[in-house]
Amino acid sequence: MTFKGVRDDGKALTDPYPVGTTTITWTATDAAGNPASCDQTITVEDAEKPKITCPDSIVANNDQGECFATVDPGTATATDNCDGVTVKGVRDDGKALNDPYPVGTTTITWTATDAAGNTASCDQTITVKDNEKPVITCPDNIAANNDQGECFATVDPGTATATDNCDGVTVKGVRDDGKALNDPYPVGTTTITWTATDAAGNTASCDQTITVKDNEKPSIECPTDITVANDEGECFATVDPGSPTVGDNCLGVTFKGVRSDGLALTDPYPVGTTTITWTATDAAGNTAQCIQKVTVKDTEPPKIICPADID
Repeated sequence: MTFKGVRDDGKALTDPYPVGTTTITWTATDAAGNPASCDQTITVEDAEKPKITCPDSIVANNDQGECFATVDPGTATATDNCDGVTVKGVRDDGKALNDPYPVGTTTITWTATDAAGNTASCDQTITVKDNEKPVITCPDNIAANNDQGECFATVDPGTATATDNCDGVTVKGVRDDGKALNDPYPVGTTTITWTATDAAGNTASCDQTITVKDNEKPSIECPTDITVANDEGECFATVDPGSPTVGDNCLGVTFKGVRSDGLALTDPYPVGTTTITWTATDAAGNTAQCIQKVTVKDTEPPKIICPADID
């Protein structure tokens, strides 16, 4: 008796068996030529995962004026021991691969699937950096007069406005004197530097000036008018006129006295009335005046010598 096996794919029994099921039909034949058959199945399962290689991760800057970037991520490549492997990429934000990629990091999970359902995956990251500065607009510069009786002005500087390609921009103002924005502003010029900062840390700045003018005159009170007698034997008197009392809303007020005869205040004062014009001048150049009178009276009778008596 003889027997023979025949594969349903027609290949030799010693050839490799493909993934799937191959049937061998075995036939026994006796000397009289009577046959008998039976079937044997050879099932080969593909338990081997495919191999996948992700595209390189990408770092890109945002598109101008946008909070995203237009990026071509490429495509993963895959190999397998069997034909029929497919590749698919899925973004972690659920969007299509060809949609713009937002600022930040988006992960694409690439998966290779072979005909047997075996899978292999790898991750690719798309990082979009926001390198675009915000745009900031300062409030208008302000010029104000001092508050009455004060060396400052109460001023509302307003607030700078800012726009950015991404949400989350903040604005902050810092005075060059280090004080709070709602504190009074001193006479002179104070600069506020306004800074806009976006979520990525990009900044833009502009300056606003607050100029407070001192338009308030100082106060001045003259010394009391003086009336004195002439110095003995002189047609004048030595007089100390004193000094005025001055005040101002700001520090730095000075005063000066000018005699109507143009002489120094410490010079003797002639018989008659000399006026002193006292002027107070503050640091801003505002002035105020008052007049003091110094009167010297000649109280000394003349000396007379009569001619000699005559007999």
